[in-house]
Amino acid sequence: MSSTAVVMLIGVPDDQISHITGKAFIPFYFGSGTAEMEYFYTHSGRLTFGNEGGEYTLIRIENNPQAEGL
Repeated sequence: MSSTAVVMLIGVPDDQISHITGKAFIPFYFGSGTAEMEYFYTHSGRLTFGNEGGEYTLIRIENNPQAEGL
């Protein structure tokens, strides 16, 4: 699922960061997975997107266990 589709479904994140991964430092590596973007939703959790094929796609969902029962 793309980051655009996620925003359309659950809304704009409260905060977001992006960073490069270790694959970015491999000489002559031109594949995917060299950068990640994380969306943070207060009282819900975090979604991580990886650059797969030039577009950021959802690769990880982390739930906030402290938000259970709210």
